[in-house]
Amino acid sequence: MLKDFILSLFNKSFSGSFTQSQTNAIDSLSTFISDLDEHSLFILHGFAGTGKTTLISSIIEVLQLLKFNSVLLAPTGKAAKIISLYSNKPAFTIHKTIYRQKNNYSASGSFDLNFNTYSNTFFIVDEASMISDQEMPNAVFGSGRLLQDLMSFAYNNKNCRLILVGDTAQLPPVGLESGPALDKDYIERQFDKNVYYTSLTDVVRQAESSDILMNATQLRELIFSFTPQIPKFVVNNNSQIEAVSGNDAVNLIADSYAAVGIHDTIIITKSNKLANIYNNGIRNRILWHEEKISVGDYIMIVKNNYYWIKDNPKLAFIANGDTAKITSIKRFHELYNKTFASVTLFLTDYEIEFDAIILLDTLSSESAALTATESNDFFLAVMDDYADLKSKKEKYDAMKTNKYFNALQVKFAYAVTCHKAQGGQWKNVFIDHGYIKEVSPSVDMLKWFYTAITRSKEKIYFINLHQEFQ
Repeated sequence: MLKDFILSLFNKSFSGSFTQSQTNAIDSLSTFISDLDEHSLFILHGFAGTGKTTLISSIIEVLQLLKFNSVLLAPTGKAAKIISLYSNKPAFTIHKTIYRQKNNYSASGSFDLNFNTYSNTFFIVDEASMISDQEMPNAVFGSGRLLQDLMSFAYNNKNCRLILVGDTAQLPPVGLESGPALDKDYIERQFDKNVYYTSLTDVVRQAESSDILMNATQLRELIFSFTPQIPKFVVNNNSQIEAVSGNDAVNLIADSYAAVGIHDTIIITKSNKLANIYNNGIRNRILWHEEKISVGDYIMIVKNNYYWIKDNPKLAFIANGDTAKITSIKRFHELYNKTFASVTLFLTDYEIEFDAIILLDTLSSESAALTATESNDFFLAVMDDYADLKSKKEKYDAMKTNKYFNALQVKFAYAVTCHKAQGGQWKNVFIDHGYIKEVSPSVDMLKWFYTAITRSKEKIYFINLHQEFQ
């Protein structure tokens, strides 16, 4: 029987003993893989520390033995890099795989759904909790609904299927109460798929002694309880988790930079305003950067950009959330009531270096990027440059090639909001929930803490942790 044969392959691919939920998962996976229904789909849900990544590696190995292809995908470059590292297999962003640009010479970034040239292939999508199915306003990608486009792409060739992997305790996409990609009922109803579902709930033996996972497990149990309660974090100073004062934070962040590097240290905050305070403090008091930007600064792109990188095999565009290091600064520009800099950037998750113009006004803004009003004022200021052109189309076409209008909107990347950190992992994570007048338990708050805590591989520092949480 094919299912039994596949099950035996899973057993051989695993080292060590299974948890009960892993045993259930490989049984369900074996049934799914042996099912010849090309409209079937698998959801692998797993909480932190339950062996989800190990199981992905095992799935890849078993599929290879069965002469199936597998393609690893993730919503962001950072998430793709992490799953690639753990699985020892190349991984790609969803957008790079399922979309193609309509016109290579256009800066507007209009993308059609790509052709699925694969066959006999399982698309394994990690961090699927981040995938939205909401139609994006002024969408430039396909239908504007990422999950719908992923479905349309994956099931558009012979014997291609999806395995969606993720954690429902994490923050859902912005504006949603839950992630639709991990919702069995939603996918069955919306996409007419035969959905197999399994959930990893048992913490693997190797992780049982982890204070980080102990706290994460407490949080996810509270998230899925009927009445959310205030979490009481296990904080053991000089252990994996410490509660520290704001006064001590600067020295501890500096120590972390010296010990593990800037690239493996992150500060996670509740707001852009608080992230700005940390970013300014780090640049002034730790890195001693006095200029508006300096060579060596890490920045995060905060709005998708389709102008500066074209025809690159690694990525189709520069995405909101991508991190870059400034490797050189050529000159500054004052134009359109804005400040710009011509720089050379190194995209850390793709190892690509390129020249670009960045907009400096967003560095200290308390909004995620330029606000609608600021964007409109900027648009009108640039439009004035083309007053001599007769038609609106000529003006729009000219603006599409204006390098200042297409400048990268950026913020410093030393401290970020939790949504921006999602999909990434760092050795040392500093968490500041900000000012809380009165602690009121909610699922949103619990998911925020869960997502922040599970970004850490080794150490967590809670900065100014409210007494109610201790």
